[in-house]
Amino acid sequence: SLSAGTPVIAYATGNLPALLGEGGVLVPPDAGPGALWRAARDLLADPVRYHQMSREAYCRSRNYGPAFVADTFLKAVYS
Repeated sequence: SLSAGTPVIAYATGNLPALLGEGGVLVPPDAGPGALWRAARDLLADPVRYHQMSREAYCRSRNYGPAFVADTFLKAVYS
């Protein structure tokens, strides 16, 4: 969704906080699925914030195109 300029709404786990920056909304994993729905609803209700996050999402993803991701994966597997 980042490369499509769509803000991510997800649980704050693993490397997502570092990856997303301001390109998404993260909720605590123990908050449950209702928290994801509330985060999505709140973001969609605020067009200015949604637009800002969309731009941030796209900008953060520019360096991670398909060729880069595939090359990084192959280096990790075959190194």
